[in-house]
Amino acid sequence: MEKEIVANYVRRIKKLFVIFSCVMIPAIMVCLIFAFGGSVAFCIIAPVLIVAYLILYGVYALYVSMGLVVGYEVTDLVVHIKTKRKTFTYDARMGCVAIKVKKGKFVGTFRTQDSEDKFVFLRRVPFTKRYEVAFTEDDMRRIFPAFEEEGED
Repeated sequence: MEKEIVANYVRRIKKLFVIFSCVMIPAIMVCLIFAFGGSVAFCIIAPVLIVAYLILYGVYALYVSMGLVVGYEVTDLVVHIKTKRKTFTYDARMGCVAIKVKKGKFVGTFRTQDSEDKFVFLRRVPFTKRYEVAFTEDDMRRIFPAFEEEGED
């Protein structure tokens, strides 16, 4: 079951990041030209811009592109978790270890024989009218039947 609201949110964030990159990469290049030209101020500004850009790209890649769940499918044997980049498959009975409620989102922990992954299921999607609901407690119970909603962390 793909949540179109979340898919639209991911597309919007991707467009914003592409626009941000179209501004930052030329700005970094200009700063590097002046830094190699001998300007002391740009010798400080250029590395700061590079590090800031790499940190923002890491946050975008890990949180939005790989960690934010766009949809899921539950069968008798497996659970398919779909992100923007890839679909992950886990055992239906033992794949989901825990789901926690944190600041308006569900954070699900899934385990295989050799890895442990965490995914974010948005309860309410930012940048939508009235913060529309995406994933509910019922969705979490389908993925993890032992889910009990507790107080938020």
